[in-house]
This record gives sequence, C-alpha cells and structure tokens, in this order.
Amino acid sequence: SSRFQTLAPEYEVYGKLPGPTQQAYIRRAVKGVALHGYELDQYIEKYAVGWKFERIPLVAAAIMRLAMFEILYMPDIPNGAAINEAVEIAKKYESPEVVRFVNGILGSFVRAEALPPDTAAETAGEARTWKERTGCALFFYIQEVCAMEVFAVSELNRMVKAVLESVPELENVYVRGEISNYKFYPSSGHHYFSLKDEGGTVRCVFFKSQAVGLRFQPQNGMKVIASGRVSVFPRDGTYQLYCSSLHPDGAGDLHAAFEQLKERLWKEGLFALEHKKPLPAYPETIGIVTSPVGAAVHDMIRILRRRYPLAKVLLLPVRVQGPEAPPAIVRAIRYACENKVADVLIVGRGGGSAEDLWAFNDEQVARTIYRATIPIVSAVGHEPDVTIADFVADARAATPTHAAEMVSPDRAELSDRLLGIQAHLLRLQSGRVEALGKQLENLAAKRALTDPMAFVEDKRMLLGHVQRELFHAAETRMAEPARKLAAAAASLDALSPLRVLGRGYAMVTDEQGNVLRRAADAAVGGRTVSRLADGTLFCRVEEIVLEENDCV
Repeated sequence: SSRFQTLAPEYEVYGKLPGPTQQAYIRRAVKGVALHGYELDQYIEKYAVGWKFERIPLVAAAIMRLAMFEILYMPDIPNGAAINEAVEIAKKYESPEVVRFVNGILGSFVRAEALPPDTAAETAGEARTWKERTGCALFFYIQEVCAMEVFAVSELNRMVKAVLESVPELENVYVRGEISNYKFYPSSGHHYFSLKDEGGTVRCVFFKSQAVGLRFQPQNGMKVIASGRVSVFPRDGTYQLYCSSLHPDGAGDLHAAFEQLKERLWKEGLFALEHKKPLPAYPETIGIVTSPVGAAVHDMIRILRRRYPLAKVLLLPVRVQGPEAPPAIVRAIRYACENKVADVLIVGRGGGSAEDLWAFNDEQVARTIYRATIPIVSAVGHEPDVTIADFVADARAATPTHAAEMVSPDRAELSDRLLGIQAHLLRLQSGRVEALGKQLENLAAKRALTDPMAFVEDKRMLLGHVQRELFHAAETRMAEPARKLAAAAASLDALSPLRVLGRGYAMVTDEQGNVLRRAADAAVGGRTVSRLADGTLFCRVEEIVLEENDCV
C-alpha cells in the first residue's frame, strides 16, 4: 500500500490492468465527467476569476473537472482527499503557479458549492482507495471510452474532446504544412484554414485573441509552421488545431510581412519616383522625428550644428520601438505637416534588430510619409537595413548622420563657394570699370568736346542741306498731282456734252427734262427745250417729220 502514498510513474503504479472495482469507478467517473462536462466547465470559469476557460491549461482543466465531479456527485469521496489528489496530479504535469491556481479554484468551489463533508468517510484507507481510483480514472480514460455501450453523439464528441485535451503531448504541438482553404472574417477577426501535405490534411482555427500579433497575411499555398492545441469542435465532431502562433516556414514572419506590404504598396504607387519631393537647398528649419534619448539624435544635432548652424533644429520626440512607436511616429509627422513647423523632416533611428526597426515597416507610417507635404528623409539603422519607410520617403539616408549631411549644406563648402563668387564679381567689375574708362577717353577725344563751335557749324551746314532737300521733295511731290489733275480735266472736257454742243449740236428735252432721242417722243403742239452751246431755246412742235418723211 506504500505505493499509494505518492504518485509514481504510471508504468510503475499501473503495471497491470485495474481490477473490477477500479473499472467500475473508472466507468462511472469518465461517464459522469462527459455528461456533466458543460456544467463543470462553467464552475471552473466561474471561480477562475479573470480567466477565460480556453486560457486554462488543458491538463489542469481535466484535473479540475474530475475533482469537481467527485465533490458534487460522489459523496463517498472526501472533499479534502479530492482536492489533495488533484493537487498532487497537477504537480506532476504543471508548473507551481498552475498548481496553486488549481488548489485555489477547488478550494473556492468546495466552500461555495460542495455539501457538508461526511466525516465518517474520511478515513485514511478510503483516501488511499480514492487516490488509486482517481489515478486510474485519468490514465485509463481512453479505455473507458471504448468500453461504454451507447452514447449520444454530443456525449461522444464531448468525451473525445476530453480525451484529447487530457493528453499533454497534444496541448502544444507544432505542425508544418501548406495553407489551403484560407478564409478570414473581418467582422470577427478569426482565421480559418487547413494545413496539408502529401499525406493528409488538418483543419485549423486562429482566433482573433491569439492572432493579434500576426505580422503577415496568410495566403493559400504558403508553407507555414503552426503551433497550438488539438481539440474537437463538439458541434461538428471533427478535431482541429487551435492555433496560438503561425510563422512562415523558412524566412520568418517578419520577412514575409515585409515582402507582402512592400509588394502591395508598390502596386498602389507609393514608391513612384514622380511623387518624390525635392529637398530644399537651404532649409531654415530642420525637423527630426526620433527618440530623444538615443545616440542617433545627438549625432544628427552635432552634424547639423557643425555643417549649417544657420538652420533651426526642431526635435519631435517619439518612441521608435515597440507597439506604441508607429502611432507616435504618425502623429509627429502629421503635426509637422499640419503646422508647417519645418522645411524638411528626418524620420529615423539608430541601428538594431529587425524587430527593433519594425515600427518603420508599419503600413500607417508608410502612408503618412507618402501623404506628407514636407519633404522627408528616411534614416533608419545602418546601410544594410532596409525598411518600408525607405521606399516611401522622398530620400533615403544610409545612417542618421548621413541624413543630417543630406539636408544641410556644408558651411565650409558654402564659404568656399561665396569666396569664389566674390572673386568672380570682382573680376567682372574690374573689367567693366576698365571698359568704361576707355569709353570715357574716346568720348573726351571727340570734336564736340574739343571744339564745340566747329561742331555747331557742322550741324548748321547739315541743317541747310536738309532744308534744301525737303523743299525739293515738297515741290516734286506737289507738281505730280497738278499734272495728273490737268490730264484728268482734259479727259473730262473731251467727253463733255458742251464740247459737242459747241460743234453746232443741240440737246432737246421735254418740259420735264427728259431727253428726246427720237422724233416720235415729241407731240405736235407740245413744248420742248433745246439747249445750245451758248443758250437755251423753248420751242413748240408744229409738225413732226419722221425719217420716212411722213407727216404727223
């Protein structure tokens, strides 16, 4: 009986199959736990203050289910013995924290829910017998499931679920496979997919609470390694892997997330060269978005003061590492753009691991840099470090100190350039003064300055000549119209009726002034007017004689 004083390895304690009494107990306990599984789980969640049932370790949950069933439905088992044995079994499979957790929940449960103990039953022999039967119930769980005669479907599913969850090896397993049938539901945040290889398929579910830290987007055909617990979904009766983590098989989840985001932003045009803004040549204010306590900010300020002390340096302090970093960087860039506090921004940090630099691979940080109205220089890590911010920014610097050199002109170079410009201007002005001096000498040698009266006489002679030319041109211009007028007058005179009348002809009209071209146009007894070269005759027609000499 000494072997019941402590839990030895099961292959020592249960070297042979349990006897009839133990088998009866096992059958009763396993069936009872399966039938009352939902009720027992509710008790566990009720007294596990602040813990959801799915967060409780599987072995601990199985131990507490059996102990609570003993306390509620098997009065022949002492409450204290049930709790003590549960704690002993928990010590074998769980950490000390979980053991204390199990002890606390069962203690609270007994005080609130259990019937008063039967002190007569609390004997050492019964306790030892209970210990033996409890151990059998745990380790012969599967045999009892097979021995039951008839179950409802839901009972069977719950029993299989309990069996799987009681196996420590299935509590946290790693599975390598290829994703297929992937579905993501944004409303719930849950991921559903299958993992397959050339020999089989297993269904998987990745709940939102576990997928919060997922850095990449799963896709069909992607090879991954999933870890989690194996259990049964009672409604469908199918076993599946409840994932607690998911990683790409090979390069790692950070690399996969980086490549996925880079490809998506490139397709959207966030890396286009035509969107890049030029850096100002001589900025008045230089903004720095980085950590105020790192070595990088001190290096940048030192470089800026040495190279271009005329510029103001504005530090926008942010966190550059951890989950709080991306929102802080986004707020700082937006503040700088909305308030126009700088002419150019340096956004970056010193070197570190891929996880340390991950804030600069955040999608919101990348989109904020793209929409910024101020030119931005990305300065993250060292030369080999490449982030999404480097692709989106208007310029990329290999290091933070290199970024400070990019945005600031060198004071020594500016001084040399100004001295060169000054020398060039002096040469230009000297040449101009020399040219003007020669021009002045030439003007001083002019006759107008050496003999002013001779100059006046020359101009007077020129004026007389011009006057004569003008008179001659005026006479010529006036004679030509007169000649043309005389020719036109002669032509008109030759065509004038008066010229014809002067040769003895007359123009005859009636009293109304109508010209009489034929004799028949006049009437006997009518009056006519005959105009001669030197006067007019008023006549009366006495007789009309036509060309045929007929009388009218």
